[in-house]
Amino acid sequence: MRINFKKEYVILTGLVLLIVFFSDFLRIILGLPFALFLPGYLLLATLFPQKDELDGLARIALSIGLSIIIVPLIGLVLNFLSWGVKLVPMMLSIISFDIVLIFLSWYRRTKLPEKQRFALTLNIDLIKWSDKSKATKVIHTALLITGFLLIVTLAFVLSSPKKGKNFTEFYITGLEDVTA
Repeated sequence: MRINFKKEYVILTGLVLLIVFFSDFLRIILGLPFALFLPGYLLLATLFPQKDELDGLARIALSIGLSIIIVPLIGLVLNFLSWGVKLVPMMLSIISFDIVLIFLSWYRRTKLPEKQRFALTLNIDLIKWSDKSKATKVIHTALLITGFLLIVTLAFVLSSPKKGKNFTEFYITGLEDVTA
């Protein structure tokens, strides 16, 4: 079974566009991959369509890094246009950028034989935990704890109520404790 990436992307993009206007919490959860992963991944897919050029982990890391560079550049361009850096123009600009890169990467990958095309796969081997060295176990455990703490902190920050304006009282009193 082959997955048609373009069709799923169009469906997901439509859902994210609907969610953006109705839910702040889901906007953050579903919008982050669209802003922090997909633009960089699509640029890498366009530049490096062969599977031997970069391995999967390097692609993921570079995708996040490139997305962190691309999205502010799109915002910088929008800042000089009449639309400004607002939610709808920013989303439409990122989606337009992604659609252009989807077609460019699709074109480049169709020029390659199917065996040379990159396909992202995820292999998790949980059974061999006992075969890992003690240092690797410590690092993996620390990463899991850090990830868990990050998720808990994010949930706390998003769910905590925002306070209104706070004012302080400041008086200048004389010798007889009378305000001046």
